[in-house]
Amino acid sequence: MAGRPPAGYDPDVHPVLAEQYAREGHINKEIAARLGICETTFYNWRREHEEFRKALKDGKEVTDAKVERALLDSALAGNYPAQRLWLLNRRPDRWRDKQEVEHSGVISWVELVKSAAADPEDGRTDGA
Repeated sequence: MAGRPPAGYDPDVHPVLAEQYAREGHINKEIAARLGICETTFYNWRREHEEFRKALKDGKEVTDAKVERALLDSALAGNYPAQRLWLLNRRPDRWRDKQEVEHSGVISWVELVKSAAADPEDGRTDGA
């Protein structure tokens, strides 16, 4: 019947439990298991029930904010991995793992071979 919730869904119970589990840091797969449903049902409920979707979002936001604050506190206390993670994510324009290098000009194979054969002391390539 259209508009009827799936068997077992209780709008007064499941959103409350889902939010609680999300606040505890559980991922969707774990939340589904704690609710006693399969992942397919979990995603169906999330898609079909606004209150369920909102409860999950609200619960995750609370926990994410706590983790962000803890990461910031660690970074400010001098924890290098926390500092690095923070900067890579918050300032990707200035901090990133991959550096971009612009190259202008052309190096021919002849120049490359001459350079490799050159004496490192004087740069001479004539063997003298």
